[in-house]
Amino acid sequence: MNNSKRIFIGACMCLLIFGMVAVTLGSVLPEIVVKFKASQLAAGVLTSLLPIGIMGGALVFGPIADKYGYKELLITCCLFILVGLEGIAFGRSWRMIQVSVVLIGLGGGALNGAVNALVADISGGERSAKLSLLGIFYGLGAIVMPFLLAILSSWMSRETIFMGIGGFVLVVIIYLLLLSFPSAKQSEGIPISTWIDLLKNKVLLGFSIILFFQSGMEITLSNWVTSFLQEKANTIPKMALMALTIHMAALTTMRLVLSRLLSRYTPATVLTGCVILNSLGCVLFLASTSYPMIVGALILMGLGFSGTFPIVLAQIGNVWPKLSGTAFSIALVISLIGGTAINYLMGLFDIGGLPVLMLVSALLLGLSFKLSLPFFSIDEN
Repeated sequence: MNNSKRIFIGACMCLLIFGMVAVTLGSVLPEIVVKFKASQLAAGVLTSLLPIGIMGGALVFGPIADKYGYKELLITCCLFILVGLEGIAFGRSWRMIQVSVVLIGLGGGALNGAVNALVADISGGERSAKLSLLGIFYGLGAIVMPFLLAILSSWMSRETIFMGIGGFVLVVIIYLLLLSFPSAKQSEGIPISTWIDLLKNKVLLGFSIILFFQSGMEITLSNWVTSFLQEKANTIPKMALMALTIHMAALTTMRLVLSRLLSRYTPATVLTGCVILNSLGCVLFLASTSYPMIVGALILMGLGFSGTFPIVLAQIGNVWPKLSGTAFSIALVISLIGGTAINYLMGLFDIGGLPVLMLVSALLLGLSFKLSLPFFSIDEN
């Protein structure tokens, strides 16, 4: 096995970790609130610390990766997550829980961006396909974590479960220590002027706006669809969670298929198909009058969601191979702003407005993709 394959395996394990920790807070929040007798306001502040940490990590990882390389960055991110997990498990004060959540957010946000930039750097002409395969592991982590907590918590303490997850993170750290990573691309650092030029670059902004709407749709749907099903479709909580799981499974499975499709068709063609599937899913969601119709819509949206991030990030890697980390940072921060903004917008309306918001977002995503379509043929800078 050559070194690139070993690095790719390490990247997949890192993204699996991020997928697991991204849903950790939601899974354990009720128990934490009861344990510390926290108010609803305190619980709300705690949940906001995770996306803030993720955004902070996404902002800083790029310049660090470009200047110092990936090895130390990935190991540090995993250590942050390890400390955060154990802090949640064994923390004796609310302040310690807050610090732990921030550490998980910082480590996870930087880890997510760094492994995507790393795989883009080592994949050459297979960037889109490799990033699609990489993305599968985020979905696996997000699906596996709630099941682990649900199954194991009946005969094992939360502390023991988190120690086990921490043990896996430690194994990944040891694996990363044994790898040889590509050298830093900008060892002298990145001037502020380069940041400004990238922020003003219409190609990068075009790609980032696509991710803005994509992130907004993914985050808003995953946060609100179970409530929608329970309140507007009279669905029991167990079946609402099943629908969300089916959606995530469709997204994850399609990313495996994408790796094959991208070897036969251009990224722009594949992404066009994903945008169409997403839009059809949103139309069906709006027209749905039953649980099976809503599940069908969620499957279509999952299939459509699958291609946007790996394909767009691969294009960014194609255009800025020497500044991939910094370019990824900018794009991912803009995407997270979209996720936060659209999710907040949903909170201002009645839950019944979710299908309308999804359809409007899908149309705006399609428009931004159409306007950015010429950028998909731009060669390396």
